[in-house]
Amino acid sequence: MPTLSAITPPLIVRAMRRVPSRKFQRFVYQRAFHYPHRNILVIGQPKAGTTWLTRLVCELPGFVRWTPGSIKLDKHDFHPGDLDPPAMGYTITKVHTPPTDANIELIHAADRPYLVITRDPRDLAVSWAYYNTLPGRTRVAHPQAQSLPVEGRIAYYIDNILEGKIEWALQWRQRLHPTLGMFIRYEDLLADPFPIMKRAYAHVGASVSDDWVRAAIERNSFKKVTGREQGEADTKNFNRKGISGDWQNHFTPDHIASFKRIAGDALVQLGYERDNEWGGNDA
Repeated sequence: MPTLSAITPPLIVRAMRRVPSRKFQRFVYQRAFHYPHRNILVIGQPKAGTTWLTRLVCELPGFVRWTPGSIKLDKHDFHPGDLDPPAMGYTITKVHTPPTDANIELIHAADRPYLVITRDPRDLAVSWAYYNTLPGRTRVAHPQAQSLPVEGRIAYYIDNILEGKIEWALQWRQRLHPTLGMFIRYEDLLADPFPIMKRAYAHVGASVSDDWVRAAIERNSFKKVTGREQGEADTKNFNRKGISGDWQNHFTPDHIASFKRIAGDALVQLGYERDNEWGGNDA
């Protein structure tokens, strides 16, 4: 496929933006573009940068978001027929799918590239503590935690949710397909997105120029999306702060002790700490 020019998006994409039917857009794009893969999976935990990564992949002209009907707000397991044959057009599917035997079998049988993004579990705990009280979360949130202060919601997450999230990350790391899968850490994407996305675009079969990658990253930067600088918090916004290491501003000695008891070794396995001595002498 020829390298995408710096003049983006192509005229056909601009024209299709005026068409209200997403299905018709996909019909046209399938005939106008010639990517090697019709569907790309972006897999991550909630609040791990999955939405950001999906936006970046969707910068590829002709790709649009698409989710199988079997994927629900609180249930992201694939069913036979969801991925093979692929949906019409060129699509990006963002999911929080766990690496169960059934899901891994279906994803790998589809024989297409996928991206898996993870985040420091300590920062996930903090993000969840704020995310859990946003409007619209009542359907899938933990109601017993919503009335707690932020400190209490972090403690609730550590005691009741953390273990499952750790297992999710460890299992995806272990079961990642050696050629189809690409593992991305949110912290690495945040620190220097260019080399990560250059590799990600190549992984999904798109040949793009360096200037194109930089422009795509700029269009999806935290400041462009929110109007705020990174680190400038809005606790009522889905994109709250856009930084890594925020757990250091929130974790108490009790949080640290509980976290280490449940998942201290996992932080080392996931590459977030060299040993279990993090958090200071009070932990």
